[in-house]
Amino acid sequence: MLFEEKIIKPGDTVVGTDSHLNLLGAFSSFGQGMGDVDIAFAFKTGKTWFEVPKSMKIEFKGKLDYPATAKDLILTILGKLGSDGALGYSIDFSGVSIENLKIDERITISSMVTEMAGIIGFFPVNGEVEEYFKDKIFPDVNPDKDAKYEKEFSFNLSEVVPSIALPGSPSKVVSVKDVEGEKINSVFIGSCTNGRYSDIHKVAEILKGKKVAKGVMLKIVPATRRVWGELLRSGDLEILYNSGAIVSHPGCGGCASGQIGMTGKGEVQISTSNRNFKGKQGDGDTYLASPIVAAFSALKGEISLPD
Repeated sequence: MLFEEKIIKPGDTVVGTDSHLNLLGAFSSFGQGMGDVDIAFAFKTGKTWFEVPKSMKIEFKGKLDYPATAKDLILTILGKLGSDGALGYSIDFSGVSIENLKIDERITISSMVTEMAGIIGFFPVNGEVEEYFKDKIFPDVNPDKDAKYEKEFSFNLSEVVPSIALPGSPSKVVSVKDVEGEKINSVFIGSCTNGRYSDIHKVAEILKGKKVAKGVMLKIVPATRRVWGELLRSGDLEILYNSGAIVSHPGCGGCASGQIGMTGKGEVQISTSNRNFKGKQGDGDTYLASPIVAAFSALKGEISLPD
């Protein structure tokens, strides 16, 4: 809601109690999750303190080809860097390819920097972000031309394939092909990582005129009230309802260890959220994947590649 309502803008510093507030890096804003005491101090004084983090550069080349998505890209990065690969680092995402990444794709990537133990993942402002904040005045927050980095990595987006994180850790990443055919009991689509309208709209396109597999519960939780409204106005809500999906009120859902999206003991779930640690979404096993993979899997009742 901070960016939906344009409460923030590029160059802002924002603190809150959510560990994924650093997704604001998608807008070149410095968002940080903090503890209750730190937040109370910030409320009272309007000030806080930060230790300047180390810097890392991740360059993108090429372009994503269907059915690969931004979720597959960040899972690929997690698989290479590991769960502590960005510990204490601020990441600058760079390369000519990022100009073509949409806002929602940037959010997906920035929101999972936390799962690499990173402080923040910054994207430079592109034309879409400029247009989004055209009624705001904000500074140029691009890296210096002579910026120095302690670590540098490069990823070819054209080589990214549909990927999935195995139960237990977001960094246990393999190709969807490696686990294709594994039976599932439920699918959760939502969270700050993949609960935007564009994410759920893709699911509706795949499910249109079809039914969720027998014995599979498809749980969809829009990230915000505005997203829920877009689903209603576009007709996507009716498509999802007719397919057999359960669409809940907006929020975090199972990603916050509550509400719709939790699993029972022995249950296997595919989730579009950002974390699958044991117990995070219930007593079952949770895989992490893109909305596209999740939707096709819901139709077949097993982990599936897009047609």
